[in-house]
Amino acid sequence: MIHILAKESQVFSLFSKSKFQLIERIDNDSIWDLDYNGKIHRIKIIGTTDEIDWNQPQWNNQLHFWDKVENNILYNPPNDLIIIADRWVFSSVFVGLFHRYGISYISKLEKIYKEKNVKVILANSYFEPLDYENEHYLACNHPYDFEFIRFSDYPLFENCKNTKVNTFYSLWNYIYDILAYDVSPNNRFQIENSEEIYEEWLNGLVSPKLDRPYVFGMLGGKPRYHRLYFINKCIENGLVDKGYLTMNKWFLDEYHLFIDNGNYFTDGAQTLRPQIKEYWNRDFYKNKSYYKDIKDPLGEQLRFEYSTQNIVNQEYNESYIEVIAETHILWDKLYGF
Repeated sequence: MIHILAKESQVFSLFSKSKFQLIERIDNDSIWDLDYNGKIHRIKIIGTTDEIDWNQPQWNNQLHFWDKVENNILYNPPNDLIIIADRWVFSSVFVGLFHRYGISYISKLEKIYKEKNVKVILANSYFEPLDYENEHYLACNHPYDFEFIRFSDYPLFENCKNTKVNTFYSLWNYIYDILAYDVSPNNRFQIENSEEIYEEWLNGLVSPKLDRPYVFGMLGGKPRYHRLYFINKCIENGLVDKGYLTMNKWFLDEYHLFIDNGNYFTDGAQTLRPQIKEYWNRDFYKNKSYYKDIKDPLGEQLRFEYSTQNIVNQEYNESYIEVIAETHILWDKLYGF
């Protein structure tokens, strides 16, 4: 049996044209038969909640660190384990360890993985160049001394060990982390049936319901300058009632507070381009009444789940405009997107 530490949807995404059949579910773990090119592989997918929250006080010093993580599968794995280190596992295990305790602790972890024949997929393609060039830099380009392959979407890492770079690798993270979710408790979006093919399941999930009366687009989960510029223009030109304009008003209120405090740095980076100040003021960010006709379909509690909810509700029948990705032009970086 092959043992893989991952989310189920990560494994499904890696073998999207294969059939999956659930054999047994054990707490967070599950056992599946994977039909890959006509050959059956029995795999155990180990779900984990063992990521370290480095903000907790018990990690403020390194005394007895390895004793504390003795029962943590990410730091003390069984032999022959395959780990898919997505953004969250990677940030916890590698970025956190680098920043808190340094290279000697990374070396210790490398030794553990090597001795136990642990193989790691480093999914360093989560579309965050600010992180890549700042606090994640060391962890993203370190030549780890265990068996691994690294996928990145940023040219900064093109010459790194065992690394493949393609701008579109980040789509894999979005497919498994946003589209392939489990909406408990009814699990209606989770693969459970015998011999399902993930690609067919995913296509069915995102097919629009054509009888819905309007299009859906959570235009800017965070209404940053460029997104709000678009919304402001729609309001100025009387287009609000011509479509379905949305934004998250919780973030708008947050930005108003930032403006009051003269704080330009909404994403923790200090490399914003100076032109931003042109759009970072009360004249540009209007008062609440100005945006009264703009919808906030998710509200404060679901402000990060707009892509998921788009699919759950399928409230679209033609198309929508989503102003995304170009957020990265707001910062000075080595490479563009």
